Amino acid sequence: MLFKSATSRNIFSTVALGVVTTIGVAATVVGISYGAIRGAGIDKMQTAASEAAAEVNRTLSVAHEMVAGLDYSVSALRQQGIADRELVMAVLTKTLEGFPGAIGLSTGWEPNAFDGKDSEFVGNPSTIRPAALCPTSIVPAA
Repeated sequence: MLFKSATSRNIFSTVALGVVTTIGVAATVVGISYGAIRGAGIDKMQTAASEAAAEVNRTLSVAHEMVAGLDYSVSALRQQGIADRELVMAVLTKTLEGFPGAIGLSTGWEPNAFDGKDSEFVGNPSTIRPAALCPTSIVPAA
């Protein structure tokens, strides 16, 4: 009864076409919006990851510079023949004070490689078995 006349069929066809078109347009808008939101989210995550990586790189660069400086200092003292165990410990402590991000520093030597005096320091806290030099400086607990 509803579709007996051409007018009712035309009205129904127009309404049905309008509904289908509206659903199609809505789906397209949702798809485009999703893509834009997803792209923006990925861009934001990549930016945050890049910033975090840059910060880690800066921190590690500073730590590398600290270690390289410590290496140069102790090597220079040894080449001049003025390095002793107390002086190395003082260099470690002073270096640690200059880098607040560090919690401790240590240097290790094979037995008798530093100054040939390992036998004199058996039992000393700055040595390890068999009395090899291994001074460690640690930030005191607050």
